[in-house]
Amino acid sequence: MELISFDHTLATLIKTKNDLRKLLDIIVALTQVMFGVFYTYELVKNLNTLYLLIIYACLIGISIGYLIAYIIHRKIGEKENKKNNFRIIKKIFSFSKYLLKLASVSFGIYQIATKDVTSVMILLTALSIFMLLLNIVVEVITTYVEKTINRFIVAFYMDREENSLNKLIVNELDMEKANIPNAEDLKEEIKSDKEKYIFQKDKSNKKDSWIVKRIKKEVEKHIGEK
Repeated sequence: MELISFDHTLATLIKTKNDLRKLLDIIVALTQVMFGVFYTYELVKNLNTLYLLIIYACLIGISIGYLIAYIIHRKIGEKENKKNNFRIIKKIFSFSKYLLKLASVSFGIYQIATKDVTSVMILLTALSIFMLLLNIVVEVITTYVEKTINRFIVAFYMDREENSLNKLIVNELDMEKANIPNAEDLKEEIKSDKEKYIFQKDKSNKKDSWIVKRIKKEVEKHIGEK
């Protein structure tokens, strides 16, 4: 009797999630670099205007700081992502980041519309808008796909833990490798979904069918041989 496990499927799901996250990391880095160039150009162009000099100097500092914080979080801060307080701070920080970038490109568009600007300014503004939109789209898609894959992975682990045939599977699954920050919350949601969408009949007095008895017999025989 051969057992069917879905470890290859699970590994593929985890790799897909990790690849999407790496793609987002690249897009985030390129976006920060693009806006860093944009802010630097604006700073140099407005050296004689004190308030703009201060604003763009601060924006450069914030852009560099965010990139460093993002890299540190991706490298050593994954465990902190499991904490609710950290996730809230991350969302606020991410929203502020996009708000600042949107304000920056809006001001750039305003200057292009009302003043005589160089072709370099127009090009940098256009590239900044493109990278900002690309960053938003990739992050939204990655977040949605990542959450969906996480639900599949957690459901897979739950099904495998509840399966009596699991005793026959030698290799144990390491949940840590899946890197799911809110696994316990997902488990509760999946249990709720199961109760909501899967009709469970009362099987307390129901006798096993002949095929179920045969499977149980084969399982017990296989365990005995081990």
